[in-house]
Amino acid sequence: MPEPPKETVEQRNKRHFLRVRMARLLTGGVIAVVHTIEQAMIAERFGARGVVVIGRTATQAVGPTNGMIARAPDPQAVKSILENILLPTVARVSVGHTMEGIVMQSSYADGIDESETLASASSRHIAYHRMNIPAISGVENLDEALKAITDGAAALRTKCPTAMPMMVLGHSREDTPDIRLVTSVIETIGNSIKDMAAKTAEERVAHAKDKGYGVGLLNQTIQLGRLPVPFFADGGIIFPLDAAMAMDLGYDGVIASVQLFQAANPEKRMRSLVLATMHYDKPEFLAKITEDHGTVGAIA
Repeated sequence: MPEPPKETVEQRNKRHFLRVRMARLLTGGVIAVVHTIEQAMIAERFGARGVVVIGRTATQAVGPTNGMIARAPDPQAVKSILENILLPTVARVSVGHTMEGIVMQSSYADGIDESETLASASSRHIAYHRMNIPAISGVENLDEALKAITDGAAALRTKCPTAMPMMVLGHSREDTPDIRLVTSVIETIGNSIKDMAAKTAEERVAHAKDKGYGVGLLNQTIQLGRLPVPFFADGGIIFPLDAAMAMDLGYDGVIASVQLFQAANPEKRMRSLVLATMHYDKPEFLAKITEDHGTVGAIA
């Protein structure tokens, strides 16, 4: 495939700015991970801000025809969901698989989620700058976050560590509620921003150069006191109070696990998650919307 025409730094920065603007449409609520049209329609009906379309889950990936690897969704599945809902629709792709990203853009996806929950194609990020749609990247610390932004990521989320069992490549803890992951990542990033703020200008320049991003981006982050692009909580979120806590910690939204749809009443939980993100600072309201909530598969 021929290389795209060269663009100036100004042109690249302008396209990145526009991608970040697009990603901000997803902030302030719930982004639901979905596998089917029906799940996407539930997400839309009960107030989600967008959906992330996945292919086979790690468990479904086991089989002789797919090599037991969790991969990106079929482009036709993305198109089918786009035809049935009006929400921004993001397609999940493998880390480093630029061609998957380009194909999802050609399938009219509104964005891509470069996810470690799928089998990786490379140790490097997708070539985000080759695309016009925003990309979401998983991060664990400040250096990863600023490097991803430098590479062209328009939004970030907490990274879901891969599980130890290797019988299914691409599987992770994403399907298991893990609020500790959500809290630890944003606390780590916040502490790192404070540490960088205490350093001299020369120390910041040296650190940024060593980690592969510009000191201007680091200084902007220090001035803001937070990451300069949307940052979403990910990590198997299915409980309303976990969603509320994520928003209270400073996340711009939450990504709800596909496991939500395994509940006896996914509509109720989806609506409760949405309300929890909107009213996370109202304890009495949170108490009301979390009444009669059991575990997954046991919702009243």
